[in-house]
Amino acid sequence: MAFTSIATTPGWSDNAVQKAYDLIFNWELKASAVCEPLVDVTPKQQAHSGSSVTLQLNNYFGEADIETATTPLSEEVDVTPTKLPGTRKVELTPAEYGLATVRTLKLKNRGLVDVDPVIAAAVAEHCKDTIDRLVQKKMRTSTNVTYAGTATSVATTGNTSLAKATNIRKMVTKLRAASVAGRDGQFYVGVFHPDVIHDLREESGSGGWRVPNEYGQSQSKIFNGEFGEFEGVRFISTPTVQFAADKTAGASSQPVYRGFILGREALAKAVVTAPQTVVSPQVDSLRRNAGIGWYADLDYGIYRSEALRVLVSGSSVNA
Repeated sequence: MAFTSIATTPGWSDNAVQKAYDLIFNWELKASAVCEPLVDVTPKQQAHSGSSVTLQLNNYFGEADIETATTPLSEEVDVTPTKLPGTRKVELTPAEYGLATVRTLKLKNRGLVDVDPVIAAAVAEHCKDTIDRLVQKKMRTSTNVTYAGTATSVATTGNTSLAKATNIRKMVTKLRAASVAGRDGQFYVGVFHPDVIHDLREESGSGGWRVPNEYGQSQSKIFNGEFGEFEGVRFISTPTVQFAADKTAGASSQPVYRGFILGREALAKAVVTAPQTVVSPQVDSLRRNAGIGWYADLDYGIYRSEALRVLVSGSSVNA
């Protein structure tokens, strides 16, 4: 018996039955950028654009000057004038950054979905991620580094060099000892990888995050997985702080994690042109090629070195 069916080939179904496609193209998962919003210093009275921008900080009189002034004045002897302490400079050198894409008219006319909104969304996300990466690259240059566990360098950091509450307390103590102001008047902000926050939450014993009686009447916070405020720090969890170079940089090629705790005015930026979308003019003879991209001219840097501290650790998640 001859059937007219999908299984029968060749036949009528070859042309009548085709693959179906969902016209909604969902995006891959990705983490949001978090570090650029933490930059809180910009030039206030810039003379002109220039090739670079120098920000200056006034220094107060030092300990020696104060100690000298504790000696009573002599009635008949004038004081020796003392010059003001020199200023401290922070230089930012803006550079151009950007990305461009070009799509053809043929793709637009024959595509399963409208490709222009997809390009615009992808370009916008690329801009945001690149700017955040520029900020993080400057943050990573801080020399105020604390190593977790017995590690003494990135190369000696392994998956047993776990972040502990004592590391957070030490970093906060250093910030407070340096008179660093909190970002909201009280709390500093911490930016850490989820793997590192996992180890902090897993720590048991006195002084650790997991001691229930330290929550008093708010026992439900443990069950809700809250990690918002701890040891004077408001924590932000993001995987974007781990660069590809860190994933095999530790002992025995183990992953290394860098977390940051910031106070007020830790970071500065100088902006010639803020990040913006650029739609390219169609200059080909038949106007078939359309370009869209982003452009920025700026620089970031550490403004108050005392206000930024780095924690280098491994994680049990990758043990």
